[in-house]
Amino acid sequence: GRVDHTLANIRMTYWYACRGVRLILLDPQNRIRCVMAEGSGTFRIPRDGQWGKYVGFFPAGGAELKISLEGFKYPLRDFPLHDGVSPSLTISNEISGEEGLIRFSGGKGAGLIITESKDR
Repeated sequence: GRVDHTLANIRMTYWYACRGVRLILLDPQNRIRCVMAEGSGTFRIPRDGQWGKYVGFFPAGGAELKISLEGFKYPLRDFPLHDGVSPSLTISNEISGEEGLIRFSGGKGAGLIITESKDR
C-alpha cells in the first residue's frame, strides 16, 4: 500500500536487470519485470501464460528506446519510448494473438519495464 515502496521495488527490477538478474514482482493483481533493451532484442508473452489481461511498457535507465508490438490489440512499430514521452500509448494494451511479441532496441543502459495486470 505504500507508493514509495512500490516505486522503489519497480526501480529495483531495473537495477537487477543491469546486473543480469531477472527479478519479478508478483502480487494477486500484477507481474512486473524489466528486460535490458540496450542493443536489440525480443520478448514474448504467451497469451495463455500472461498475468491478467493488460500489458504496459515503461522506459528505464534514461536512454531512449524503440519498441514494436505484434500480436497486441494496439500494435506499435518503432515507437520511441523515453522518460519525456507520455505513457498513454504503452499502457492497458491486450494480447490479441497467441502471443504478444515485443521487439526493442535502445541505447546504453536502456531498460524496458513490462507490467501485466488484472482488474480486481
